[in-house]
Amino acid sequence: MAFDFPGFHTESAVDAVVTGLLVDGGPQPVATAPAEVEVVLDRTPFYAEMGGQLADHGTIRLADGGVIEVLDVQAPVKGLFVHRGTLTEGTAAVGERACTEIDAVRRLAIARAHTSTHMVYAGLRHVVSPDAPQAGSENSPARLPASTSATPQQSAALRWTTSSHWSTRQGGRGPRGGH
Repeated sequence: MAFDFPGFHTESAVDAVVTGLLVDGGPQPVATAPAEVEVVLDRTPFYAEMGGQLADHGTIRLADGGVIEVLDVQAPVKGLFVHRGTLTEGTAAVGERACTEIDAVRRLAIARAHTSTHMVYAGLRHVVSPDAPQAGSENSPARLPASTSATPQQSAALRWTTSSHWSTRQGGRGPRGGH
């Protein structure tokens, strides 16, 4: 069976099926709450952590009443998304139908940070050097750290360049909604 990733188009995947279940790192056919679990689904809207972008958080609701709070998603190999979280209610079983829902507010905040990182590094290549590498960033909802070797004057020019670009993208509004 091929893996389906509807995450680019939706924040829920009602027709998912549990295809794998790990408890304490070992495969299990069934888990009972409370338990730390890793779950593989046949389809998922959850983004896995990769390329500096953090994984989605959210909830998997199982057909028999189980609830898994997802706090991490990893893709150890292409096409395999492992949802790590806590089974807080009921049971989870391989073959069980599931309804997934991501934290859409968190995803949007991460996407904004991801876009901002690209804008900062584009500005860095414009202000400091065309060869300035992109490294040392983490696209989390609340932080946008970036490692640079820019001088104070270059940093000021970088802030102006990035803010001007942001303003243009936002229809004339500055980074915080003002002009």
